[in-house]
Parts: sequence; structure tokens; C-alpha cells
Amino acid sequence: LLWRSARPEKMWRIHSQIYHEMEALAENPTDVQLYSRIEVVCKNNEEPNSRFRLLATMVRLEPSLKDTINLNRGYALGDRLFLHAKACRFEERERDFRLWLNMWNSGVWDPMLEQGYALPVLPFYALVFPFNMSQVFKSCVGWAEKFGTYTSREGLPKPFVNVFWKEFRETGVIKIGYISSDIYRIHPVGKSINAVLRMHDRRQFEVYAFLLIPVQIEHAEMLESGTGGVLLSDISILSSAEGASTINDEGIHILIDLNGHTSGVRMEVFAYAPTPIVMHYMGFGATTGARYIHYFLADTAVSTPELSVYYTEKMAYLPATFYANSYRYDPDRLPYVRRNETFREERERADLPPDGVVLCNFNHLHKTSRAMWSLWAQILLRNSRQREVVLWTLNDSDETKENIAKELRLHGVEENRVRYAPHEKIWQHLHRHALADVFLDNNEYNGGTTGLDSYWADVPIISAPQEKFSARYGASFNRGARMEILTARNGEDYVKIASKLVEKPELIRGIRDRLVKDKNSTDGGMFDMDSFMLRYEQVLKMQWDLFWSNVGEDGQEQGPRNMHVVFRGAGEARSSLRTVG
Repeated sequence: LLWRSARPEKMWRIHSQIYHEMEALAENPTDVQLYSRIEVVCKNNEEPNSRFRLLATMVRLEPSLKDTINLNRGYALGDRLFLHAKACRFEERERDFRLWLNMWNSGVWDPMLEQGYALPVLPFYALVFPFNMSQVFKSCVGWAEKFGTYTSREGLPKPFVNVFWKEFRETGVIKIGYISSDIYRIHPVGKSINAVLRMHDRRQFEVYAFLLIPVQIEHAEMLESGTGGVLLSDISILSSAEGASTINDEGIHILIDLNGHTSGVRMEVFAYAPTPIVMHYMGFGATTGARYIHYFLADTAVSTPELSVYYTEKMAYLPATFYANSYRYDPDRLPYVRRNETFREERERADLPPDGVVLCNFNHLHKTSRAMWSLWAQILLRNSRQREVVLWTLNDSDETKENIAKELRLHGVEENRVRYAPHEKIWQHLHRHALADVFLDNNEYNGGTTGLDSYWADVPIISAPQEKFSARYGASFNRGARMEILTARNGEDYVKIASKLVEKPELIRGIRDRLVKDKNSTDGGMFDMDSFMLRYEQVLKMQWDLFWSNVGEDGQEQGPRNMHVVFRGAGEARSSLRTVG
């Protein structure tokens, strides 16, 4: 039953984990539950092909399980598709996506969905693969509803006591609670949110951090000098109901979710409604789909008002870019970087052309697609006569390199036009990032903090936004960096802008000079967190004022919350680069 293409060490590991099930099957080869337990082991060991064989055996043994098996096939197909994406197996990726989409459209999952099961399309996968906004919305709503049902299984240890309104009336201080599995970890969210935690105005805000995994306590202690004033609460060992009660006991006014549908999420905590206001920020590039989360922090570049129909939350819009960063405020982990006079020698050591043009993309390769590599191939082909032009990306896998080379050969591009960099620690990566000239963003799933890293290294981003929030980060960063001219209208425009910069390196130098100047500015630029915090805290106060104006003497809200929050004030991003060329 097990797929024999797996590596020998993986097969040995799987066999060691299912030893008792195999012995039991020798006695009772028709026990479906035994096959089900083996299928879970294969899932945990990333063996989707073995899962398909096991599921087919289970439905033959017990035809009444057809609907359940179809749902599990959907999960297995999604997992296999993601493995293909990580390895850049483009043909297999496209084939499995068509199969997956056909399963959804054919309605084979409907019987189980009607029983309350979640759609077997994980919200994260809905962002990675080319689902439309309506499909992303359905996936997120389905999973949020699944988490919401957990509250009926576990009651609260005690009724909530809404003391928040009395405390605010006495002090006028808003209690902010951040909750995440990533706040104090080496993680993109932790890297970005650290400055926000430290920089809140303590005269107006009291700041709490609720930690969802215990290792964060150790990291927080190491960062203690930079996180003074944040009250930490480890709720990782508590049940969701107990965690919600802990948050309510602290009298938190605004609870800010930094996870969304990502690893470590405890969405059911929000479903208990422990605070008057819950907002999602930064962690996930789409709606949470949760009716119990009230706001979604964004800007009008990353999520236009027309797209708000695909969010269950009301939008809270910041001017410029919505994304915080800690580069100027965390120099120990995020050092100041810029290109130095020895960059040619450094390029040679990194197997890059010393005097050529280095295009780069340091996103995870599962975010790329055949269509994306086709655009990059066009750029490389159109710019190969005057000077050496290469694309620099992260890759540690021989299989992935061969698959990329095969795809490039289809477009007539030699494989040595792509250079590979190993994964490094963040401070090492930031230094080498400055060796590149231009960052070519993905279209289906943009770089998040990877894009911010690029601007911190004075490397401009070319991005062509799609509809999805996760496909519009680049547009947001370009607006924050006052480089909107580098935001392309479509794929053709993307190739045109990149080619123009490659043809005229003096344009790249001019942009780099602007970025170096903006990196140290105090006038609302991308890295000016003092200006960002003024705008961000104003949005939080606007949310609270809207709620407070609608609260009765008993502390209960008197009517529905039905307004978006839009802050337009000093610091509105403006373009300082009128045209390329």
C-alpha cells in the first residue's frame, strides 16, 4: 500500500511508526480504522501518494465512507500540490491544481460540508495557488466557522466580567493585547512587530502580549531590554476557554490577532469574545472569515475599498503602507546595511557578475509558478546583449534547480542565467541582499517581510498586484517607499519596467540614492516608525471611540458595528518618482 518512491530513510521511519497497525492488519486486514491510522502517519511524513492508495483501499472496504474519503482525498491532494510547488514541479503542480479545482466544482465535498466539516482547502493554500477571491473567502469563512464551533464543546470557567468600561472611564487608558505564536520568535511577524510593542505611547495605551507557544517566553527574556513595558502572559498551556478568560480578566479593550490562518493559531479564543474589539493585523494575507473579528488593518493599496466585500471584518485603513517594521529600532538583529565599495569582490564570491545587473527574488519558491518563470525568462532574454544579467534566488535543492533549468530551457534561457544562494541567518542575508540591483516580486503571492528586507537593502521592487491581499504587498511597499511607478499594471508592464531599468543602470543608481535618503528620513517614509505609530495609534483610538460612543451604562454595545475606519492625515504617501526614464 505504501508508495515506494519515498526515500529509504523515510520508508523506515513510516514503518517504525505503524508497526503495531501492521501487526493488527495481519490479524484483521479489513479493519478500516487501522488503515485510517496509517493514513495519518503518512500525512505527518508528507507521503500523499501513499495516502491516496490507503484511501482507495478504505472506500473499497467500506463504501459507506465515500463522502468522508472524498474529503480526505481533497486534503491529500492539497498537500501533494504544495510539495510539487516547493520542488518547482510545474507540470505536476498544474495537473494537481486542475484536479483539486474540479473536485471543488463537482460538489463531491458538499455532503460533508453540509454536516459542518471545513472545506479541504486550507486558507494558506488558497493564497499560494490561483484561486479567485470568492474561493479564498469561502475557504477562510469555512475554517473560521469550524473554529467557532469549538466554543460549544468547552464552556468558560466563569462568566466574563466586563470591567473594561469602568477602568477606561477612570483612567482613559486603552488596554491593547497582542496575541500570537510569533511575537517573540525568529519569524517575519516577530521581526516586524517588535518596534510597535516598544513604541506605544504609555500615557494612552497599556500593552499586553499573550503568547501561544511557550518558547516565546525564552525569546522575550533575551529581548527584554527592547520590550520594556510589555506585560507578558503565557496562555500556551491553557485551553482556549481558559485563555479567553485570562484575556478578559485583564480588561483588554482591543485584542490584536497576529496569526490569522497560520501555524499556531488559536482562533477559538476570539470566538469566546473576551474583548470589546478584535482586530487582525499582519499575520495572514486574506480575511480571517471570522464574524467574531471586527477589524482588518490594511491600506488602500494592499486592499482597495472595492475588495472589502471579500472580508467579514470592517477595514481599518492606514495611509501609506499598513506594514510595520523594526529595522531602525532593532539594530542587534536587523543591522543597518548598504552597498559598500567592495561590492564587486563580494559579488564574485557569491558567484554573481561583478559589473552585471543582478535581479533577485528571495521569496520561497512555492510562491512562484510557471507563469512567473515565463515573465522572468522574458526579462532575461530581452536583456542579454549589452551586459551580463542574472536572476538570483534562494535554493538548497538539486531537484528544484534541475526543474527550474528544465523550465528555462523551454524559453531558450541558459540555466547559468539563474544563480542560487543558500539560506542564511537574517543579518547575513540582509548584508548580501544589498549586492542585488532590482527585486522581481512574485505575482500570485508577493514577498511580505522579504519585500521590506529589499527596501532596507536599498533594492527597489517591481510588482504587479493581483486581487488577493497577499498579491498586493508589493504595491503597498512601493507606495510606502514613494516608488509607485514601479508597480506594474500587468505582466507585460512588469517586463517593460524591469527591462527599462536593466537597459539604463543609471536609473537604478538614481533610485538607490533616493532609497538611501528615505531610509533615514523622519517625514513619514517607509522606515519612519515614529510617524507610523502616530497614525496607527490614531486608528486604534478611532476604533475605540466608535465602540465607546455606542456603549450603555451596563457596558454593553447598543447597536451593530457597521463602519470602516479610514485615517487620512499627515504622512499620506506621495510619489517622488514621476516616471522611469
